Amino acid sequence: MDLAPTPDSNGAGEADEVVRLASLSPELIEAILSSLPVPDLGRALQTCTTLRAAGRAESPLWSAMAARTLGIHVPSGVQARLHLQTAWGSEPRRLAFHGVLTDGGIDTPHGDVDVTQADLNDRLFPCWVDAMFNPVPWLVYCSDAGVDTVTCVGQLAGLHDLHTEDQERARRAYMLDRLRVVADTVWGVPVEGFGGLASQAPVILDDAFLAATEMHFDLLLHGLRSTIEQGQHVLKIRRIRAQIEADRVTRRRPRGEAAGVVRETVGDRSCLVDARVSAALLPRETVAVVKRLAFRKAMMCSCPASHLAVFTAVDEVGARAVLEGDGALGRITSHVVSGTEWPGWFMEEDIGRVVRRTDHGPGLFTEFAPPDAPTGAPALVGTLAFRMQLEPVADVSAVPLITFDLAHWRPARYLVVKLLAAENLMAACNDDHEEMNVDMDFVGADGCLLEVRGEGPELLAL
Repeated sequence: MDLAPTPDSNGAGEADEVVRLASLSPELIEAILSSLPVPDLGRALQTCTTLRAAGRAESPLWSAMAARTLGIHVPSGVQARLHLQTAWGSEPRRLAFHGVLTDGGIDTPHGDVDVTQADLNDRLFPCWVDAMFNPVPWLVYCSDAGVDTVTCVGQLAGLHDLHTEDQERARRAYMLDRLRVVADTVWGVPVEGFGGLASQAPVILDDAFLAATEMHFDLLLHGLRSTIEQGQHVLKIRRIRAQIEADRVTRRRPRGEAAGVVRETVGDRSCLVDARVSAALLPRETVAVVKRLAFRKAMMCSCPASHLAVFTAVDEVGARAVLEGDGALGRITSHVVSGTEWPGWFMEEDIGRVVRRTDHGPGLFTEFAPPDAPTGAPALVGTLAFRMQLEPVADVSAVPLITFDLAHWRPARYLVVKLLAAENLMAACNDDHEEMNVDMDFVGADGCLLEVRGEGPELLAL
């Protein structure tokens, strides 16, 4: 491969010496190759023996490529090459994150009802922050009334279990079908539509089904004419009831702060932290490479967030990082709260450099370049401005899931989400709270998992 200047109009440069890439020092060759996109690098290594030698398994080229494209630094060239092959050779899969922290509190059905510690210690509490990181459409995070900006943190838990989701979807469909007559003739509650049973969290639907089996079992057998068919459904209904009762026992937590959600305070602000999750999830050696972000607006709620910002972090994200306002999270919040135009202010150097804007119909996504130097703080990935909608939707399945492919992949053990600027649909939703809150259906990421092992490999929060 020749590196030769292009002659100008006067012919200058024609006699200049042609520089061949293969004649450069190994260090320069590796520096040039490490700047190529990974697919182009693979093709370049097949052009000659010199370049093929530069791409040997133990070459530092692979460590440089992993740091640039994946945001991780692995001293071993062999391991770095394996990570690159895994990341580039796999289709993005939905990553699982468990909600572990929020400074937005928890919504309550009415203004005069308090959420008890027992409620918070129930991992399936309908409005807990964990619901926001779960892609199923029947779970939604709702902050406390009066909170207008909310930060939520999700911790990496592996890959999303589609089989379990499909099982729950089928179980819900059966329960809703059996509850239809009870809900209509006895309770006066719709199954579909806004506020219907189909949009309720599993805990609420389970409670409704359990109540129906205790008081209106015969109505659960509607539409079943033959004795054999009725007997089959009786057995199925009893199995579901037994499972619900068993789940209630499993969810009971031992007493004490270490057993559940605790409140941490920094200055005059506080947040809720799930003390159970961190120790129970993936080991530190496991890191996700985030290739795509996914969102679903909370259009079944009265105060859906209209704007949000997403950060990734490799180091543990605690209450102090969330509550202190002098970092990027605080600057973004102050800009939005002050009414500065969205998203033009993101061109400011202290926030980050815009690398891509994607208009996706339901929303405008703005992606930012990774920071030049790694830090332990969460790094801004992008912001989303949803299209405004004036009415809530009646069918939870009608809310679109929108995705955005990232120009720069990010390593992550934590997703940090800042929810901002809620829409006021309280009148349309018959919401009797005195103040607005902030609601969000789903924020998640697609990518792959890497096991970064060795003698103290450094993970860069790029």
